[in-house]
Amino acid sequence: MPLFELAEPRIDVAIVCADFDVSLDFYHRRLGLEIAHDLQIDTDRAVPSGLAPGPFRHVRLRAGDALIKLMQIDPPPVTDQGGFHAGVRWLTFFVRDLDDTIRHLSERSVPFLSKPIRGLAGWFVCAQAPDGVILEFVQLFPHAAQQDG
Repeated sequence: MPLFELAEPRIDVAIVCADFDVSLDFYHRRLGLEIAHDLQIDTDRAVPSGLAPGPFRHVRLRAGDALIKLMQIDPPPVTDQGGFHAGVRWLTFFVRDLDDTIRHLSERSVPFLSKPIRGLAGWFVCAQAPDGVILEFVQLFPHAAQQDG
C-alpha cells in the first residue's frame, strides 16, 4: 500500500517527445485520443518545479479517466537509438474487443509488433508508438475482468 492517499483512482503519464508533431499526430489522429487541454507552461513553473529545463507546450490527451501528456521541449531531446532502455516503456489500454481495436488501428497505419498473444489475464497485442513507447492493448478474460473491475 502506498505511503500516501490518492485523491483520484488514476495516474497520468507524461511523454517528452523527440518529434512533437509526429507524436501528436500518432496519439490524436491515429489512436483517436481526444485533446483535453493544450497548454503553455512558462519558465517560472517549469524550471523551479523540475518539470523541464525551460518553457514547454503540454498537450493532454484523454484515455478513459487518465491523461497522456505530450511535452514539446525546445530544443527537443535526442531520440533514443532503440532497444530496451530506461524511461517510459509501455502504456496499457484495456479494450472491450481486441480484434476490432486491431482492425480500426491498422486502418490508421498503427504498426503492430505481432499477432494477438494469450497472456495471463487475457489476450493482448503490442503496437509501436513514437519515442520507443510500446502500446499494449489487452482484452481481459471474463473472469479476470470481474476480479480487476
